[in-house]
Amino acid sequence: MKKYNYILLFIVGVYTLSAQSSPNYSVFGVFNTEQNKYFNATLTGLNTNNSTSCYFTSSPTNKIFMAGRISAGSVSFNSQSLSYNTSNTLYSNTDIGSISSKQWLVAGNSTIPYMSFNYGGNMPSFEITNSLLNDTLVKGDTLFFNLADIQNADSISVFIYNDSLGNVAHPTIFRAPNYTNNYYVIPQVFTQLAANLPAVIKIEATNYTYQTISDKQYLFRNTYSFVWPNVVVSD
Repeated sequence: MKKYNYILLFIVGVYTLSAQSSPNYSVFGVFNTEQNKYFNATLTGLNTNNSTSCYFTSSPTNKIFMAGRISAGSVSFNSQSLSYNTSNTLYSNTDIGSISSKQWLVAGNSTIPYMSFNYGGNMPSFEITNSLLNDTLVKGDTLFFNLADIQNADSISVFIYNDSLGNVAHPTIFRAPNYTNNYYVIPQVFTQLAANLPAVIKIEATNYTYQTISDKQYLFRNTYSFVWPNVVVSD
């Protein structure tokens, strides 16, 4: 029997391996926007949560996981202030409402200039068709699933991990333009999963664009994800 008790999974400050498929341009910062689709526990329908984050560095780098991150003063998205985490120098908000408009405001400092701009890039998207996934996942089996109407995606990624352990087991990445509507994940990806514990399968579409603002280049990373929780793993 298929489950419909989807939950939202958002891990602040952790960005997945799919980001490494982006081109290696040198940038002073990264702006992230993510849309998550999930069913709530009361089965009242498909829900959406939009979140955003950004971070900056003192000198241009081509590494998505930037070293030497710095504060850039206050940052807001669509007039909502983002929280700043001093331990990982990440600005974020996990519930930002509509993302039909993406108005960024960065106060700036001696390295990162003041910025006020509307990012006009498209979000990626896809539709899930057929019976997406089963209630159980056998480690020795191949996982098949189908996506339709894939839009604005530079990569499609699949992440499978135990919910309680938080481990990520070798994410599988399908890069544009090589992806099709039909996907499969080989059993070797599941080797790190613990049996008899709930697992989560997350399917994620991502795109990357680069813009120069005030003579400095920044990466814009946009993600659409769909989460399937409570999958029982067996040997």
